[in-house]
Amino acid sequence: MWRQVMRAAKRPAGHRLPLVRQMPCMKANPLRLSHVRLFSSNSPDESTRPSTFQKALDDKDRFIAWDTADVFSPDMFAVKKMMLFAMLHQAFPEKAAFDIPDFLSGAKDALDLVLRTVYSPAFLAAVVDPSIENDEIQLLREIMTSDCLEMLVQGFKVHHDNGCTAFDLSKLEINGAYLDNVKIAEDLSSILLYVKFDTAEHVTVTGTKDGAVISESSVREAESNWIFESPVPENLSWTIVRM
Repeated sequence: MWRQVMRAAKRPAGHRLPLVRQMPCMKANPLRLSHVRLFSSNSPDESTRPSTFQKALDDKDRFIAWDTADVFSPDMFAVKKMMLFAMLHQAFPEKAAFDIPDFLSGAKDALDLVLRTVYSPAFLAAVVDPSIENDEIQLLREIMTSDCLEMLVQGFKVHHDNGCTAFDLSKLEINGAYLDNVKIAEDLSSILLYVKFDTAEHVTVTGTKDGAVISESSVREAESNWIFESPVPENLSWTIVRM
């Protein structure tokens, strides 16, 4: 599920700027999920297998375990939690095919990897000189959409133009990763999983001001929402489509 993340687990430390956190970056083909299917007990072969609602009900022990383990966003109402659980059963006909706690563990690895990559000296060098093609740029192309990557490049270009020359993430605390929403394509061919992160970033930013080199360190506590997309139900391959 997270082969790209685990393949490149060792990356230099870096930091994410507020500009990066707030901007959307969606798939180039928005029609794939233009019609979002909410929970429905109907399916093409409903006569030969249990309804989505019945499958979710039969799997209630897992739902209770997930809820107890804080898989869902802390401020989410119980009815929405149950709806999201049912939608997962709709997307994956075989309930053993999905494991959201395992997915969230991988999502935290992805968050860590992306932050340490985009705030590395190598990524900043590629931002300053677009002719540079390094491992950091190639990695991001593999795990996120081109729109996401372009957003990051443009965001860092602005900060470099304003005098920032280096970023160092000395410590990243991921205090929580929660399932916040689920959306399914009308034809059930793909799924979006929304993840809410609770993080604390210990960051040093270096730059120049009036000809002098200055460094500022801070701890930034924040929540962010990332969206991951994959085809379903087989051959899961997650792509970051929003940060």
